[in-house]
Amino acid sequence: MFIAGLRLTLISGSLLYQGMFAFMALLYFKFSWLNDLQKESNEGGFTIRVTKYMITGFKVFLFSEIMIFFSCFWAFIHFLLLTNTLVLMNFPPKGVVALRAIGIPLANVCILVYSSLPLQAALLWIKKGVKSRTLECMGQVIACGVLFLYLQLKEYTSAFFTISDSMYGSAFYCTTGLHGLHVTIGTLSFIILWFLIYYDHMYKELHLSLKLWAWYWHMVDIIWILLYFVF
Repeated sequence: MFIAGLRLTLISGSLLYQGMFAFMALLYFKFSWLNDLQKESNEGGFTIRVTKYMITGFKVFLFSEIMIFFSCFWAFIHFLLLTNTLVLMNFPPKGVVALRAIGIPLANVCILVYSSLPLQAALLWIKKGVKSRTLECMGQVIACGVLFLYLQLKEYTSAFFTISDSMYGSAFYCTTGLHGLHVTIGTLSFIILWFLIYYDHMYKELHLSLKLWAWYWHMVDIIWILLYFVF
């Protein structure tokens, strides 16, 4: 038993390090790709045709992300319908204490909804060429993203159920965790954009990246609102 447990521990640790390495590699390739895009942009490589294709590609990317979350919602709602039918309305399952709607989940809704306001303001200011106000608004968006992730982690540590507690726990942690990953990516991207604006690599005539990531952030906002009402 001891040897089996030791093997399981070593395997779990190995998988953890592999996951961390994969995540770091993903970040490296992401930042390298963004750096190449910025160089091409500064050299005038973004023609009207290229810009049009980039917008179309980003829309397809957003659609694929929406479909991923749709599959998560569908799996949970399908289980919910089966539970209500077969277990006599016993939901959440016995032994699972659902989170209160008023508390951290509602606070996170307010945070993400508010973050859209300074984000839109940043787009307006950069179009007017006001760098200082753009950076100020972007700073607020980044702060909202960090605060959201902190509260989400706090919610996980205070929950009375785990990912292994029935389909409800699995669906909750997988879906909200996937959303948290998207918030993390969005926050990191806004940090990069903040530095690009600060060092004048993004300005009045060149701010397509900010516009596209604003679309991404609004999608993340809407998905969290749906998560709030579903779970």
